Amino acid sequence: MFLRIAVILSVISTAIFTSCSTASNTSGTSNSEAVNLVKQRSYIFQAQSITPQGGGLRPLTPEYELTVSKDTIHCFLPYMGRSFTAPMDPRQIGLDFNSTNFEYQETARRNGRIEITIIPKDNREVRQMNLSVSPDGFAMLNVGMLNKQPVAFNGIIIRRTTDRR
Repeated sequence: MFLRIAVILSVISTAIFTSCSTASNTSGTSNSEAVNLVKQRSYIFQAQSITPQGGGLRPLTPEYELTVSKDTIHCFLPYMGRSFTAPMDPRQIGLDFNSTNFEYQETARRNGRIEITIIPKDNREVRQMNLSVSPDGFAMLNVGMLNKQPVAFNGIIIRRTTDRR
């Protein structure tokens, strides 16, 4: 129950932050291109900031991203928050995984926003990823995990290129 409330509050606060933002989309994608990339399931969510459940928006460098294709998801995102179990390998602190066995559900909302739910079946830690994409290419990603507090990311949708990871 607490996890659901935390995710809902995170979604609401990020939606308010995103809708009040006056920054322009610097992703190089036009409004319709961002929607087309999402519908083709060939895009990169480039994280620009992280909001742990404890609060405090923190900016990120541009290398953190979630790459989505029709058959693979590559997640390379940092983690900040409370972990209920410590990993044996300190390199496993962040969210760094590939998934080829996942559920992907896309729902169009009336305001042009696209809500995407990704459930990786071959990852023990990440339970669900909720990506909300606005028509102008801004996006918010909420990640729910088994042994860690949920975390939210704000970013943009950009096109995939062959020379990236």
